[in-house]
Amino acid sequence: MSNSDKGPTPQSPVSRDTLAMMQYQNASKSAVVAYLLWFFLGMLGGHRYYLGSIGLGALMTVCFVLGLLLLVPLIIPALICLYDLFTIPAQVRKHNVGVMAGLVAGRAP
Repeated sequence: MSNSDKGPTPQSPVSRDTLAMMQYQNASKSAVVAYLLWFFLGMLGGHRYYLGSIGLGALMTVCFVLGLLLLVPLIIPALICLYDLFTIPAQVRKHNVGVMAGLVAGRAP
């Protein structure tokens, strides 16, 4: 068995391409996970937090809690959830393209 068959050694570290691919896989998001979060935590903005849209997720959470406390219709979170039903794949794609662009530019995700 040759030395190259044993995998990376301290003298031959993992290539930059392999490292970049591992970083991409670690930082990329899944549409399936986003839809599961949408289904179970949609009105609270769980899927928005997962996809990195913290501001809109916080707005949904605040509107939902205020809607429960004040007994007003939950129009804002409901409209955002309806919109997200159809746009989650595009949002995941946009996030993953941003991760890849960052890796190509040399920035860590």
